Amino acid sequence: MSSPTLISLPPELLFDIYDYLDYEHPKSVLALAHTCKYCYFVAAPRILRDAEFRFSSFCDQDEDVNMSLEMNPAEYVETYIQKLQERGIPRHIRRLTIEWTPTTHESTLERPCSVKFPYKSDSVFESGEPFEDLMSVNPCPQDLKYIDHKVEFPWRILARFIEKLSSLKELVYSCPETFPPCLLKTLHKHQSHCKLHVNFFLLRSCHNRALNTHEQALVSSPCLYSIRVVPNKSDEEYPLSKSHAKAIMTRVITRAPNLRNLFMADNGTSDKWNLLGRPNKNQPPLGSLKCLSLSIRTDSCLPSYFNRHVIKNWAATVKFSRLKVLNLGSPLKKDALDLLVNSKFSSLKSLRLSLPAARRHYNRPSNAYTRQMSRFLCGLRPLSSFCIYDWSNGLRLDSFIARHGRSLQSLSVFAVFGRYLDDGLVGRIVRECHSMTELCIPVRRDMNLYFPGFRALGSLKNLEHLELKLITFETTLLADQYMTEPRLRFGRESHLPFSYKLEQDMDEFRGSNIRHLHVRNAFANTALDETLACEIFRIISSAKPPGAVPFQTLNVSTDSDCMRETVLQWIVDEISSPWIVERNPVAGAENNVVAKKGLLRWDRLSYREDEKCNIKFSEHYEGIFRSLWPTKTLEKHDPSWDGPHGWWDDWKSFPYSRV
Repeated sequence: MSSPTLISLPPELLFDIYDYLDYEHPKSVLALAHTCKYCYFVAAPRILRDAEFRFSSFCDQDEDVNMSLEMNPAEYVETYIQKLQERGIPRHIRRLTIEWTPTTHESTLERPCSVKFPYKSDSVFESGEPFEDLMSVNPCPQDLKYIDHKVEFPWRILARFIEKLSSLKELVYSCPETFPPCLLKTLHKHQSHCKLHVNFFLLRSCHNRALNTHEQALVSSPCLYSIRVVPNKSDEEYPLSKSHAKAIMTRVITRAPNLRNLFMADNGTSDKWNLLGRPNKNQPPLGSLKCLSLSIRTDSCLPSYFNRHVIKNWAATVKFSRLKVLNLGSPLKKDALDLLVNSKFSSLKSLRLSLPAARRHYNRPSNAYTRQMSRFLCGLRPLSSFCIYDWSNGLRLDSFIARHGRSLQSLSVFAVFGRYLDDGLVGRIVRECHSMTELCIPVRRDMNLYFPGFRALGSLKNLEHLELKLITFETTLLADQYMTEPRLRFGRESHLPFSYKLEQDMDEFRGSNIRHLHVRNAFANTALDETLACEIFRIISSAKPPGAVPFQTLNVSTDSDCMRETVLQWIVDEISSPWIVERNPVAGAENNVVAKKGLLRWDRLSYREDEKCNIKFSEHYEGIFRSLWPTKTLEKHDPSWDGPHGWWDDWKSFPYSRV
């Protein structure tokens, strides 16, 4: 539809079109808004309803920083807000995010404040349960050593701006300071129905017997809706103190009247969580909390488990029967799992779990453990969202799909190395999960067998977003109980180039189970390029039944992580970059899909940079890679022919989709 035709439409009809696109295809809202000024004016209430204020770390005591600014930081922010008011933007804002970005003396400070308006569909605002979407902003800087004094923010200017936001529904606060008293008073007086999400919740007086006046007012505020408690990076031994963790349980959860979401992470050890202390037995647990997210991370090779004391403490504080979202980022011990089996989760809709994975210092889950886990999952009421980490074949998902398949809208399975869902389980997901909109699963890829599940997944009429992890290596090649992480191993009986390399570096390749054919098939299965990713997208999209929801996004990658820290990792990264394929929102475009490369893991990127200047090893792999990427056959009179090349140059231009 051309711009003159859109201008001729009455505003009421254009509003209806935007309402439909807002739920069915949010990206089209922006495309339609940019067609003409009239359409942008009509779409303004939707595009400008989510505002993000990002402040840089400026301080009046820092003369060097103030000299780089043309005006005082407070005056700059006030001028910026005044421009927004002149354009009539504040009346559209429904969510305001306040974020702080640390600025060191070595970095350049361009402006103390910036504002952006990321568009989000109306379904995000009306979902009812703010989950990771609202709390995805980095809750605290990676290093707080640059905060030598209190950061001076223009809070009073911002408080006056919040007073004028007539449509404000949510305020997300992500700064390293305690929530300002002036902003809290403004919310209580002018925005009493606004939901406050504190992304860096900090209690300065947690070591005292009583909280100070402001912290007590914040904890008891009816606006407090979500908090995230994160470790302090400046204290590596005990990132989250015992008194702070205990204060969250005994002083915040039991006093906050409308607190619905708690995200609590720690980098310490699980033993510290045993000392949280139980609340008074005569005091019943509060039922206001709807979302509980707990995780314990450690840099050591030993795992951090949730034991029975942790679960018992939280069960005495939080009413599990009213939880809608439960995230357990660390694996459970058997006694803790037994407590969950005997607990009631009558309102639970979203669940995230982690299984104990087979590593070097601890064994895989026992049969008794997996049976108890299956009993716990099948004893729950039908879930709408489920995510599991470190899954292996020991935990069968058939009974879980039979129990929750009809209600599942989102399913994510992150498996250990070499594990994948077989065709039978994928077929069961297709047959029973009719409401599935988001799916993330590992599947097997074989160069000799075309995976029929691609077309089968397209028969899910409501599926919009799919993430596929292509498992390319044989399970037997990855099993090594003496390795911290499973990796690809080569032995002396392998192809000659690998044996030659093995004699020079005994630590690089281990084992004796791999033969030449194994290596060839592994590299062929790992190859992934844009053509192949787009082909998978089109297969799934074309299999959609008539009247189904259009397929939107495909995220596809391979399991090349198993060769981490080996010289072959660089080769695999070159041929198996992750790809994100999306449906082209522009109607009538020549290409109906848009593909872009995904990001590699940071540790693999750093290793690849170290090896990038050294490809002397390429001659050792000539025989293997010539069987995969044959020599380019170009006539000498061809302008592109410039003499014979090694496999390295020919291989980069070979279409991987033909492998």
